[in-house]
Amino acid sequence: MRSAIAADFAGVRHHGEPIRVVAPLDARLSEDRGPWESPRVGPGELEHRLVEFSAAVDCIVLIAPETNGVLAELTGALDRGPARLMGSTRDAVEAVTDKARLAVILESRGIPTPATRRIDPRRPFPREAHYPAVLKPVDGAGSLDTFLLPGPDNRPSIPDSMDQAILQPWIPGQPMSASFLVDPNGQSSLMAMGRQRMVIEGGRFIYLGGELPTPIPEPLPILTRALDAVPGLGGFVGIDFLWNAERKQATILEINPRPTTSCVGLARVLPRGFLAEAWLGMMGISGEWPIKIDRFSEIVRGARPIAFGADGSIKERGGLA
Repeated sequence: MRSAIAADFAGVRHHGEPIRVVAPLDARLSEDRGPWESPRVGPGELEHRLVEFSAAVDCIVLIAPETNGVLAELTGALDRGPARLMGSTRDAVEAVTDKARLAVILESRGIPTPATRRIDPRRPFPREAHYPAVLKPVDGAGSLDTFLLPGPDNRPSIPDSMDQAILQPWIPGQPMSASFLVDPNGQSSLMAMGRQRMVIEGGRFIYLGGELPTPIPEPLPILTRALDAVPGLGGFVGIDFLWNAERKQATILEINPRPTTSCVGLARVLPRGFLAEAWLGMMGISGEWPIKIDRFSEIVRGARPIAFGADGSIKERGGLA
């Protein structure tokens, strides 16, 4: 995701010149060459260095996991800096990071979502719950430590660090994702929908990546309602949902207040720099870039599907037809 987004922003031109892109890199990783600067960040320096970098740039795209409050903490730190944060507010991040809290928000507005129960995974599972059930961390990302439980006595190997989890009934359906750009006023615009590739091995859900675009327009109204239910969402926002084609019903699973792996596919489907320019335009950055979101549907409709792995690698090349 980091490389795909950095490369796309590097494809944007300002007064005829490419814009400067700074993509910090963990000092323990090998060099990552590209049309961007990669200052090294050592262990324990992340928040301090990012705040430092924010004083030298105009805007920031933050890519971080929700797990253990990382995304919320960095959002709070960077939101106080001089650079414009092109994403969600800390309040919005916290609202959707806690999956039990998000379920309450969605249910209160009549938006379909699985019945969600907060539990201590180290204690016996509730026998009265509906099984088969899905067990996942309350703040997990990318299907990490997500399990299918046939019954209350089927205990998976749960990490000691997971002291809170949620239990939801398993619901059949095609795992899907939708990618939106959301402007500072909360107005959302769909970029693309895609299928997620998910398998269950040894009772554990494993995310293998996805494929986009997928032309299924029916879920859009309920997805938009889900975004409207959480004030403060902004920038690139993803929604994971289950699609029941027979009933034409979408069940919302998660809202990701950050770029998702779908951005890798989008960056290949769209002309270089198009995603970045639309993002800048939606966020109203200096008024320099026109809003191109109205052209997304036209371009995406004419694109061949692209499949990408969980690590962001492209599995099948498509792009513009």
